[in-house]
Amino acid sequence: MHEEDYGILWKHTDFGADHSEIRRSRRLVVSSFFTIGNYDYGLFWYFYLDGTIEFETKLTGTLYLRAIHEGEETQYGALVLPVSTE
Repeated sequence: MHEEDYGILWKHTDFGADHSEIRRSRRLVVSSFFTIGNYDYGLFWYFYLDGTIEFETKLTGTLYLRAIHEGEETQYGALVLPVSTE
């Protein structure tokens, strides 16, 4: 959980008083990560000062690699790199 800047929330200029007011927007970020197999999933909830709530998922991970014998067929996946035994 952390808070981060999110740009300008509002700005107003009073030309009669030659004065400007500006407020920055902040958002509270609540996040969680979990791993299934070889992949990591990030869940992010964003809570804004104007009452808006946003949800985002981020997917990451690496290829699940394993060695197979030459000529062996696999039900899942694809051959990434053939290896020469010479």
